[in-house]
Amino acid sequence: MSKTWTKSQDAIRAKGKFPRKGMKCVILPTEPYTEEVDGKFGKRKMYVVESKEYGKLYVNEYQFLHITEVFNGDYSSGVTVEF
Repeated sequence: MSKTWTKSQDAIRAKGKFPRKGMKCVILPTEPYTEEVDGKFGKRKMYVVESKEYGKLYVNEYQFLHITEVFNGDYSSGVTVEF
């Protein structure tokens, strides 16, 4: 892969994305953190997790709880989650 493609891919992965209903992705067992995100209805706290396919994902509290249920305490490898 050329440097231009790699640089563009890294820039897109660094931007945060919001998962949609029915979206499947592999969540990596990296340390999540919180960020204040500007939205349609003002600022809100979102959790930031890493995914294999999309890079950085913003998830709300309920989606974060679903992810932790899927991990089930085993953070040694990534898990597939459907939103």
